[in-house]
Amino acid sequence: MGIQKITTKEFVNDALGQIARMEVKINVKKTKQKVLKRYLKMQ
Repeated sequence: MGIQKITTKEFVNDALGQIARMEVKINVKKTKQKVLKRYLKMQ
């Protein structure tokens, strides 16, 4: 039971970490697009 709990916790943490990384990548893309649009409007 103890070993299983640890692996499950690690698995969940790993999955959450991967999701967080994906969200960061998506946010970076969105931010870059916003900055580009503002930059183009200013010109």
